[in-house]
This record gives sequence, structure tokens and C-alpha cells, in this order.
Amino acid sequence: MTCPHKPTCELFPLISGSGALNIWQNYYCDGKFEGCKRYQSTLDGKKIPITLLPNGKTLDISALKGTGNDKK
Repeated sequence: MTCPHKPTCELFPLISGSGALNIWQNYYCDGKFEGCKRYQSTLDGKKIPITLLPNGKTLDISALKGTGNDKK
């Protein structure tokens, strides 16, 4: 079953566009969304940071977008 918050989830476009993060989409967004920390937070009425991953860990958005402060 698909997560009912998939269309409005700020993280979904980022993970669906990344092959490495696509596993989150397959497991949580299109599967066991009840275990997603983002989904659970919506039920609790909490503000969800875009960096919150479905497993409750934090995503480094700058690394995902390739905009980190790489020093060469």
C-alpha cells in the first residue's frame, strides 16, 4: 500500500530521484509506510524537517545535492 502522504512529502522528490535513496521509496513510500518516522510525525502533528529520513536518521541534504563545502 502507498503512503497517503507521498504526494505532499517534501523528501519524496529527493529520494525518488536518487538511485541510492530509491530503496527508501520502495520500502516506505510504496510499502510499509506505517513504520516511517516522517509518517508517524504527521500523525503526532509534529513539524517534519526535510532532513528526517524514514528510519528516523538525518539526511545530509548538501551531500545529496552535491552542494557541500568540498575543499580541494
